[in-house]
Amino acid sequence: MTMRLLVSGLLVSWFAFAASSGSVEEPDFPTFPFRFSARVEITAHLVDRSKPYPPWLRVIQVSYDYPAKKALAVVEQGYDEGKTFLRRYDNKSEYMVRGGRYAECQRSYLGETMPPPVLPHGLEFVGFETVEGFETEHWMEDFGVSRVHVYIKIRSEAEDRSRWPWRVTDEQVLEGVSVPLMTTEWKDFTVLSSLTDQSAPSSEDWAKLFDIPEPYDYRSCTRNIGGFPYMHIFHHYLRF
Repeated sequence: MTMRLLVSGLLVSWFAFAASSGSVEEPDFPTFPFRFSARVEITAHLVDRSKPYPPWLRVIQVSYDYPAKKALAVVEQGYDEGKTFLRRYDNKSEYMVRGGRYAECQRSYLGETMPPPVLPHGLEFVGFETVEGFETEHWMEDFGVSRVHVYIKIRSEAEDRSRWPWRVTDEQVLEGVSVPLMTTEWKDFTVLSSLTDQSAPSSEDWAKLFDIPEPYDYRSCTRNIGGFPYMHIFHHYLRF
């Protein structure tokens, strides 16, 4: 604990010194992890929170495996609440499963290639910032009339300096005034660099996440012609 506090204190001091001296060295360009799980919270800032509809918050539990070309999204709150979306780019199929009173399963042909998770090269490094007590890298893509802010979280453990996309906010700029439109934030984030890690689920348990939810199977799901919309879980930079 003493070592962690010391490391955190040194990091804060370094960020403060770098910011005051103007000698901040730009970090490597950020990238997405290829295999992870996270709780994704999407906030619509312009929606009236005093009214029950439309919902201003959407919460999605995501399991994502780009190498295997699979992704799962369980909508826990907000628009499409109670629905599960399963994308199986590996076998060209996708599913929507709804629970509750009107339970159903729909399937559709998925003929396209899984979009790669890529941050735009137009992002420019703004600086290091402390946001809600976390040390972050602030990157921004500026279009003049709109801007996208990307925050990369930095883990400040003594032996772990990993970094990953954490929050993205897009905003409109009206007569010099910034108006936030939507923020997406990843919580309970776990990157699975290897399924052989002790902290990672077994390869069998991870693979089962992408099975058709019980009690359905391929033949018991109704065919849907046209498929389902993309799930955007970090602006349009990461979608499936």
